[in-house]
Amino acid sequence: ADDTELDDIIYIDCDKDGLVPYNGTPSLSVKEMIILYGGIVSQTATEKKELLSAHTEDIKKIWDLCRENPGLWNFQVGILNEFQKYSAATNDPLHICIDFDYASLYIRNINGKEEYIRSLIYNMRRVGLICNLHWDQEELSFVYSNKFIKHCVSKAGDILETKILQVALEMNDGDSPYFHDAQRGVFIDWDGTIHTDGNEKDTCNEIDVVLTRNLIPIFISCKNGDFDDEELYKLNTVATRFGGAFAKKILICSDFRDRNEKYEYLKQRAEDMNIHILENIHKCDSDQDIQKKLKAAIS
Repeated sequence: ADDTELDDIIYIDCDKDGLVPYNGTPSLSVKEMIILYGGIVSQTATEKKELLSAHTEDIKKIWDLCRENPGLWNFQVGILNEFQKYSAATNDPLHICIDFDYASLYIRNINGKEEYIRSLIYNMRRVGLICNLHWDQEELSFVYSNKFIKHCVSKAGDILETKILQVALEMNDGDSPYFHDAQRGVFIDWDGTIHTDGNEKDTCNEIDVVLTRNLIPIFISCKNGDFDDEELYKLNTVATRFGGAFAKKILICSDFRDRNEKYEYLKQRAEDMNIHILENIHKCDSDQDIQKKLKAAIS
């Protein structure tokens, strides 16, 4: 049922003892919702609300860099993480030190890739995400300002997921949180049993963000780059299987219209599956703008 129907619930005192034990609005967590449909949440990547609140400024800095050019961000962060695989061991896990002669044994076209990440590295230093930058012909060395920042750039798409989770957790409905539960990087095991003996493989899907509002589950796929209709089918299949007829399905993306040649086709496929596409999310000027789009998509 939608929010209006939940507000109109009538509680009947069936045993006529004059006591109604519960008269609030029913709600379910993400894990409870998945269990209800026969699955289980095997793991999540969710950061606690307190951690996200403590790093609101860090998230903003990273998101602002990403949203200038999401496609370029994906490419540059991919190269950065390729370089970091060959960082020398140090006593400080936040200290990245890459010897170019050594890394060139494993990285193709290392000189060309080095130039591609130059603007990213200097922009990260400019906004305070890294410090102690040293870059010459022999090595690249810098220190992440904190562990959270390093984690946020470990995958190109993580910042969009993290941003949506942060924005969702900050939404309120009067004095109460707007969403009863909010989880990121949700791995769903289909049969509700985690097999560890190696003889049977688990059927799992990862959903970028899952929210619940009262009894309504909201399944969100976050795409910071191109996607095809396979992503729509996956989202529709998982949301229908573990959310039922009332599940909300949202695909949040950046520069979808400008970069995807199949825009009209994918938009129509999404409409056919009742998937709401929030495009150009990187052009939202504030968290409040993103919140308005989320509310409109689930209304």
